[in-house]
Amino acid sequence: MGKWRDRLPFPRGTRGAIEAAWKQAAPALAVFRPDGQLNDRAWAQVTPALPALVGRAWVRVGNHLRTPESFTFLDRVHDASALIPVPQELRDALVRLWWLRRQRPRKSVEGSVTGAGHVAHVVQQEICQKLDPNWREWYRQVAAVLRSTVRAGSAVECMNSVLRMHQSRHRTLTLGLLDLKRLYWNTRAFRGGKRKGKCPYEHLGLRLASYDFWSPLQEEFSTALDEAKANTV
Repeated sequence: MGKWRDRLPFPRGTRGAIEAAWKQAAPALAVFRPDGQLNDRAWAQVTPALPALVGRAWVRVGNHLRTPESFTFLDRVHDASALIPVPQELRDALVRLWWLRRQRPRKSVEGSVTGAGHVAHVVQQEICQKLDPNWREWYRQVAAVLRSTVRAGSAVECMNSVLRMHQSRHRTLTLGLLDLKRLYWNTRAFRGGKRKGKCPYEHLGLRLASYDFWSPLQEEFSTALDEAKANTV
């Protein structure tokens, strides 16, 4: 018997081409380029990679990448940052500082972190200081724009992951079923991490009599059942 890879639907060469094409296309959906600059439509070119994304599993991905609206979030982050009244040079420096702060290597249990990545953001702060002594005030505004964009992208991807699980089993996803899924995941307590023990509604400050998924549905379910029985009479 051959190796398990040789029994997959695509030949080895095709699988390699698909993996290479996805590595080329994936960065186009990120807020930042690999060099730390803000992404934009001009840089987010996915057309050369699309022909290699073959097979049923990649049809929806290809359609998503072909849709211009898929990159609207890039336009919005540029429009929002452009409203901050600072020179372009300072704005770019502040954006890079925000990115560098999130590239810092984590401290390991074996010893302290060393290398350029550990101090790059400190050097960038000095650059911002030279451009404008009040850079911290502008940095807060830039950070607010970038945080909202990154969080929105993460939320969409989180929702997509839930929908993909459903669509792998069923073809139909009604608006009512989507509302049920939203209620379920927003009342489901996190099992780990810093948000452990509370559900998204609790973290958002929404006060409910109960955060049990079934509790808010019981009264509506009884009413809907009575209405359905009345309509069948």
